[in-house]
Amino acid sequence: MPKYRDQLLTNATVRTFNQTDQTHEAIFISNQRIRAVGSIDDLQNALPNRSDTEIIDLAGRTLIPGLVDAHVHMASTAWNHWDVDCRDTYDPTLTSNGAIARKLKEESRTIVPGRWIIGMGSPLQESRLKEGRLPDRHQLDRACPDHPAFILFGAYALSANTRALCESGLWREAGKWPHHLLEREPETGYPSGIVRKAAGQALRRLISSPTEAEAEQNLREYMYQAASRGITTVHDFLSEPKELVLYQRLAHKGRLPIRVQLIIKIHDSGFPADLFLRGKGPPDLQHPDLFVAAAKISVDGGFTGGEAAFYENEGEAHLRLCPDELNRLVAAHHQKGVRLALHAFGDRAADLVLAAFDAVESKWRLKTLQHRVEHMGNWCFDADRRRAAKRLHVMPVPNPALMYFLGDYARQSLTPRQNQAAFNLGSMRRDGLSIAGGSDAFSYWPADVLRDLYPVVWRKSEAGTVMGGEEALSIKGALRAQTVGAAALGKRAQRSGQLQPGFDADLTLLSHDPFDNHHLDPRSIEVEGTMVGGKWVTDPPYRLN
Repeated sequence: MPKYRDQLLTNATVRTFNQTDQTHEAIFISNQRIRAVGSIDDLQNALPNRSDTEIIDLAGRTLIPGLVDAHVHMASTAWNHWDVDCRDTYDPTLTSNGAIARKLKEESRTIVPGRWIIGMGSPLQESRLKEGRLPDRHQLDRACPDHPAFILFGAYALSANTRALCESGLWREAGKWPHHLLEREPETGYPSGIVRKAAGQALRRLISSPTEAEAEQNLREYMYQAASRGITTVHDFLSEPKELVLYQRLAHKGRLPIRVQLIIKIHDSGFPADLFLRGKGPPDLQHPDLFVAAAKISVDGGFTGGEAAFYENEGEAHLRLCPDELNRLVAAHHQKGVRLALHAFGDRAADLVLAAFDAVESKWRLKTLQHRVEHMGNWCFDADRRRAAKRLHVMPVPNPALMYFLGDYARQSLTPRQNQAAFNLGSMRRDGLSIAGGSDAFSYWPADVLRDLYPVVWRKSEAGTVMGGEEALSIKGALRAQTVGAAALGKRAQRSGQLQPGFDADLTLLSHDPFDNHHLDPRSIEVEGTMVGGKWVTDPPYRLN
């Protein structure tokens, strides 16, 4: 690792987030670690080799430990290809079908006529569009008359123009698909252009992958996007070996701007099912900023495609493995000392996970590993399940970004009982559960921890709908979840999550002190610098020497 110049950061509000929540004025950094925190005078008087130390005046800004996004899909998104970005979660002006069609029309002008055009939309975007539905083939025909074109809206829906339907064979074979998979126009009986789930495979298989160099560049851009929002560490979920290869190439070149903890999917994925069982646990990547933190097993399907295993939709729920197989995998990996990250969106899936951990707890202590459950805490996380998670030392990883972007949709599509136990982070904290959230970025929306504090602290969706104000966390509590809590989740509690001597110099510099104003909208706080291991990933403020 390179040796960076010593730095003294002064004239700041240094929020340590240690056990006593001490606040200081200055922090001294040497050789990628925090060496001292304290008053400006004390640190200046104690500095070794003062002439070799770079002094940076932070002009009253606030320093906090580096923010962590504990659940992203960064490398998998880097391997995706699209021509036109139609995601309203990235571009808030795309509020209607007309706005989407205009963007498609404008950007298609630079593409050779006859070439396929692929657009990328957001999941459940129709629930946020003014029309309440996706654009149909006629709108896309007018936008792209010279191209076959379609827009993906998450993993389960797309809109296609007439040329795309014809050239893919969907128009000719429309009769074999039911209406809910291939929608038809009531007046003509022809396909409307809105295609869902399996019916869309004829179009999805036309999507080409970027080259490895392009995917590598995409991944670098996503990491810098995260760093621009104060994120110093992400937990990235991998499903294919080529995603791991991207990280290994960047690590070898010394081009990782942030730290990455990898969670590798070992069931129904491109990785060997026994990857963690045939050696001595997680593979060692021999890099301080890139390492394997856990093995992932998906118990049910995704929420946006209606495949989460809720008891209320038992006929549609998609369980990816039977209870006996889940129990066997959990026991085998726990015995091997492998930390697990189990995907469980619905309450039925959550109960299967808790039962599997309960069976292991009767034989071996779970506290030693503190397994994590992805998406637990989003919905149906009632008092009984919270008590079970606490007893079994399970760490839930909710996704506040879903509450922000999809909260209004969930209120309409889920039952009242499910919505009553939704994103109840206040109860989770009162019950003594450790909390750390993950955004589920990047394909759906950007990673932005400060944005995700908004629904946690203000209990509001993007549209402003209030959702259970009694479950709010304070700004302090929400920030601790994404620093101290996330450090424990990532097994780095002794090196990160706090600003104190001996810890990694991972820092986030904020324009305002969120502790000073509890009515401050977290989205209005600017990130003015991000440091990872003593190096400024984004430009720091004015230097004095």
